[in-house]
Amino acid sequence: MFATSCRAFDKSMRRNFILIAVIVPLNTFGQIPSFDGIVEDVCDSLKSIEGSLEELSYEQSIEIVRKGIVENPVEWEKAHSDFNQIRTGDDYIFLKYFEHISQLACPQYRIIDIKMDTYLYDNPELRSLYLTTKSFIGSAEDNLGYHRLSEFLRDSIQGEDTNILLTDIEKHMDEYEKISSLSIILVYINGYTFRVRYSDLKTGHTIFQLDVIFKDNKDQLIDSLVIKKKDVLEVERLENIEYYKKVESGEIKIPPPPPPSMKKK
Repeated sequence: MFATSCRAFDKSMRRNFILIAVIVPLNTFGQIPSFDGIVEDVCDSLKSIEGSLEELSYEQSIEIVRKGIVENPVEWEKAHSDFNQIRTGDDYIFLKYFEHISQLACPQYRIIDIKMDTYLYDNPELRSLYLTTKSFIGSAEDNLGYHRLSEFLRDSIQGEDTNILLTDIEKHMDEYEKISSLSIILVYINGYTFRVRYSDLKTGHTIFQLDVIFKDNKDQLIDSLVIKKKDVLEVERLENIEYYKKVESGEIKIPPPPPPSMKKK
């Protein structure tokens, strides 16, 4: 299921990249990319729209972002060139980073991002949990504090310990959010779990991870939050490297899968 979710997410986001970037040629020289002018133009366009942004269609949302890119081609190309100096040829992550920075800099972008993000679109119940997770993450990134974040949580997990945990989550997001790409993927651990990963833009390594866990899909309340910090994640990464080296060398033998069931129908 995890692999299926990743493929669906990847397909959706790559489609968005084509729709947004196809008109602007992408060249390749190195620092953390900046999209300040593009984000400002997109944000100004969103602020100028009469009526509710929630009523914009998928196509209208994409067009507003595309227009901001087309009108700032030098900045877009430089951002892509800078990105290629630290992470060559990964346009998917480049777009993910652009979307993440846009959301951090422009509250209105968070609204149209929901329109442009089609992850789990064919499963409304799971998508509603995913969107709750995105809203929770956005509120934490915006440092809205315990009172606002607690509105996402089941009463049974609220209290001083959770307050401390939420403060820790906000602190780590504040430290990593502008140098990382962000991913939120359904992984089905301990219920309906949405794994939130902040991955270092230069190395691609996960430097902060948060599991947002719903026990069921009957409501939109979070039942549990589990974090892993950079030092733990780095130890796990190195252990995995060593494990797969031993598998490849034959030092560790992986048993074959069990034979198919021969039960009579």
